[in-house]
Amino acid sequence: MSNIIRQPRRVSFQKRYKGNPSNSKIISRLKWGSIGLRSCELGRITNLQLNVAIRFLSYYLPRGVQLIVRIFPDIPITTKTVGTRIGKGKGSVTYWGVYVKKGQILFEVVGVNSTSGSKAFQIIKAKLPVLSVLVFRRKALK
Repeated sequence: MSNIIRQPRRVSFQKRYKGNPSNSKIISRLKWGSIGLRSCELGRITNLQLNVAIRFLSYYLPRGVQLIVRIFPDIPITTKTVGTRIGKGKGSVTYWGVYVKKGQILFEVVGVNSTSGSKAFQIIKAKLPVLSVLVFRRKALK
């Protein structure tokens, strides 16, 4: 699972505009897991950074725990080679990325206690380029 390069199998257009991501806050809650990682700022995560984060999570989480990745890199990022003059069209696709909004859930974990899950997510927070915070599911009051 960790050696998979995350990118779309097929796209309608090979290259597209990066666009201007809005800094609006979205309210996102945990759907399946008991512990999650929520972004605190706007940013862009590449497919390599996502692969590293998933590899570290699968290493630090105990066996039998289900990891749910809520983001997928589907934006092609293009660059021109160094020394290319102005004009000559758009550069080739070098990597894939995903824009992350403020308040978006990045990862969820099902079937883990809070101590081992929070330890794994503390390591992952340092690997990602956006600020993030741990989110716990609120237990029902009885």
